[in-house]
Amino acid sequence: MTNSASIRLALKLAPVILAGALVAAPGPVSAATTSGDAFGICKQKVRETFGEDVRTKLKRVKERNNYIVQIKVSGAAEKPFIATCEVARDGTLSSFEHDGPVK
Repeated sequence: MTNSASIRLALKLAPVILAGALVAAPGPVSAATTSGDAFGICKQKVRETFGEDVRTKLKRVKERNNYIVQIKVSGAAEKPFIATCEVARDGTLSSFEHDGPVK
């Protein structure tokens, strides 16, 4: 490969390498979890636990160090009940509790 061919190849690959570095870089470039994301994570856990046919309604989201999400769940038991999730800022589910049927 000649020197000019190497330079052309490097110029072609530069945007790809830069994009990969930005995606992999920690810090302010990466997006933080929002309250809406926390609700989605908790809702998914409720559906995994009680089935896809349950009805869910957001009751409350508290923002502390983590998000505490309360969801009203109906269709899984005789009476509606509350499921509570704690979602960390990085999007991981820290805890999941409910006063519904044991699954």
